[in-house]
Amino acid sequence: ELARTLSLSRSRAPVDIESPDGRVSRAARVRATRQLSQAGDTSLLDYHLAAMRDIGAPPLLTGNAVQLLIDGPRTYQAMFGAIEKARRYVFVESFIFEEAVEGDRRLSQLLGDARRRGVRIYVIYDAVGSLTTEKTFLQNLREADIALCAFNPINPLDGRFSGVNHRDHRKIVVVDGEQAFAGGINFSQAYRIASKQLGKRGFSKRKAIEEGWRDTHIGIRGPGARHLEQLFRETWVRSECEGQISPPPAGEAVRGGETLVQIVASTPDDENNVLYAMMLSVITYAQKSVDVTMAYFVPDDALETALSDAARRGVSVRLILPSYSDFSGVFYAGRAHYADLLESGVRLYELESAFLHSKSVVVDGVWSSIGSTNFDWRSFVH
Repeated sequence: ELARTLSLSRSRAPVDIESPDGRVSRAARVRATRQLSQAGDTSLLDYHLAAMRDIGAPPLLTGNAVQLLIDGPRTYQAMFGAIEKARRYVFVESFIFEEAVEGDRRLSQLLGDARRRGVRIYVIYDAVGSLTTEKTFLQNLREADIALCAFNPINPLDGRFSGVNHRDHRKIVVVDGEQAFAGGINFSQAYRIASKQLGKRGFSKRKAIEEGWRDTHIGIRGPGARHLEQLFRETWVRSECEGQISPPPAGEAVRGGETLVQIVASTPDDENNVLYAMMLSVITYAQKSVDVTMAYFVPDDALETALSDAARRGVSVRLILPSYSDFSGVFYAGRAHYADLLESGVRLYELESAFLHSKSVVVDGVWSSIGSTNFDWRSFVH
C-alpha cells in the first residue's frame, strides 16, 4: 500500500505551507520554496514535497528561526537560558528525566526558580526511561509546586498502565509558546561532556557512555514552537496527568525568522505512521545523496531495501553508526545488516570518539530530519 502511494505522489501538488496567519496560497507556496534555493532551482525540493503530500505529511511552517545544537553542554546552555527568561509557562517532555547540569546551573534549580517567580511548570517523563532517576530529585520538584506526570506507569495496578512496551521517547521543551527545543537529547547525566572533548581527555568507552554522548538537537523560535506545544498538551490529556493546563494564549504565533520547518509526530495509536512513510519516501525518491547518523539501527526489510536500491541507482548513501552502544543486543542486530548494505554500495562508518546517540537524516541537500526516532521497528511501532 505504501509503495502504491509513493508511486502516485510525484504528480500531485506539494505539501501545504502555513504561515502564522494560516494556510498560504499556491502562489505563496511556490515563492516560499524558491527562496530556499540560492541557485533558484527547486526541482529536487518540489519532487520530495510532492511525494510527501499523499502520505499525510503535515504542513510546512513559515516564520521560524532554527538553531542547530550539538551535544549536551551547548543544548543545555540554550534551553537553560530560555527557561531563565520564561514569563508564563514551561513544558518539558523527556524519555530520561534526571538532574542535568550546565556550568554552575542545575535543571532543578532553574525550574524551581521559575516556579517561584510565577511561571507554571509541567513535566512529562517516561516511567521506564526515568526508572533510575533519584526519587529525591522528583520529590524536590513536587515540593516546589511543579506538576509531574509519569507516562505509562509500570505498575500494572495503576489505571494508566498500558503495557510495558508503550513508551514516550520524545524530548521536547516549550517556553511561553514562543520558543521550543526538540531532538535526541534527554535531561540526563550522559550529556555532561561535549563529544569533541572525549578524545582529548582520553576517556574510556564506558566513561563516554556515562557522560559524553554525541547527539543533535534543534531550537525553534516561531510557529513550530506552537505545534510542539500542542503535542505536549495532547500527551498530557491522553496520559490522564493530574492538573489542568490553561488554554494557550490567543493571537498569532511569534515570527522568529524565515526558515521552513515541519513537525512530524507519531504515536502507536496512529492508523498510519507518517514518520516511517516519510523516511521511506525521501530515501525512495533520493536523487543525489542520503546521509544518516543513527544511534540504534536495525532496519526492517522495506527500509533496508530503500537504502540499498538508492545506492544501486547511483545515489551516494552514507551511514554513520555507533562503534559501541549501551544496548549490545540492538548493536549486534544492526551489524547483521552490514554485509548486504555494503554489497549494494552503501558506505558505512562507525563513530569511535564518542557514543553516537544522534538521529539525523539529510537527503539531496534539500530535506533534513533531526528527531528522536531510531531506524528500528520498535521505534516506528511502539
